[in-house]
Amino acid sequence: MASVAVNGDFDGDGKADIAVWRPGDGVWWVIHSADGSQHTQQWGTAGDIPVPADYDGDGKADFAVWRPSDATWYVLYSSDGSQHTTQWGQSGDVPSPADYDGDGKADLAVWRPSDGTWHVIHSSDGSQHSQQWGTAGDVPVPGSGAAIITTGSAGSAPAGWPGLAGQLSMLLTQLQQSPSLTTADQLSKASALSILSQMNTALAATLSASVWGSVPPAVETSLQSQAQALASQMQAQAQALEATMQSIETALSAGPQDGATVWPAS
Repeated sequence: MASVAVNGDFDGDGKADIAVWRPGDGVWWVIHSADGSQHTQQWGTAGDIPVPADYDGDGKADFAVWRPSDATWYVLYSSDGSQHTTQWGQSGDVPSPADYDGDGKADLAVWRPSDGTWHVIHSSDGSQHSQQWGTAGDVPVPGSGAAIITTGSAGSAPAGWPGLAGQLSMLLTQLQQSPSLTTADQLSKASALSILSQMNTALAATLSASVWGSVPPAVETSLQSQAQALASQMQAQAQALEATMQSIETALSAGPQDGATVWPAS
């Protein structure tokens, strides 16, 4: 699983540090610009979106992720190592943290592509604010240290991805409505549903934030490499899933065998 380049001043020297977040194991890898020292921190899991920012106001970027599956923020304060979780947003939103109230701390915020509305919690007093600004197809640019996620040039997704997202969505619905299966096939179905959900979440998050914008050639080349790696990963998962789907379809056609344990459909 390809690493994701992230942006943030993790050592508080006023300079952005070179850093990546590895989705496969949720580990952050950072080179401090102050002294060149290397640091690692496990924080997050596959499917999360890295959202580093200075949430505690100590002048250093905190390790943080936003989980699209339940719209929960997980933040590790650099000031004291304390852990903080907050549910804010919903599936399909784009996390867009920044200091919207000017108190020196990043606020939890999401932008909702479906209606172009920003939803922000001010860190100064916990008040909630909503503002409609933008429309479907736009990309939020709050000026925070959020990760750059992209999937193609000129704001387009890699060939076939939108269609794949639609196919996965339809297949997921069909599986959820399928009749009872044998014990073994039910386990295969549960596994397939889990994989599909993860793929849909990752794909939706990537597509919703896909854009190039004005970036230096070197950065664009790096982003293109990330996009290609993501595309290859999705294709491999889709191929593995296709084999599982074939076995489920065969079981559905044949029906439960004599003596087989039948579970109700989930």
